[in-house]
Amino acid sequence: MKVLLLFFSLNSLAFADISIRTESRAHPPYSGSNYFIYEKANKVICTKVETCNKFDQCSIEYHAGTFIKEGDGEEAFDKKAAVIINPTSLKKHKCLTQLKLI
Repeated sequence: MKVLLLFFSLNSLAFADISIRTESRAHPPYSGSNYFIYEKANKVICTKVETCNKFDQCSIEYHAGTFIKEGDGEEAFDKKAAVIINPTSLKKHKCLTQLKLI
């Protein structure tokens, strides 16, 4: 019985929806970072960090799991709720494809 339950638990994780939420944090001096946080089964699987300076020159980083860039503010000043990503659009998200999460 335990083996059967484990099979169904792992199987449901494989087909769980992937969601994305965003947070904005200060990144001194005169810039900010936007975090795109990907979650599956209520666990962070990937974090995309876009940091821009006051001239709108931006850099993008991809990290597996939870990540906060050194020097970024402790608390996010702007948070957006998570939304489910349409399964047909998953391949458009570089964080998921570069880290081979889909």
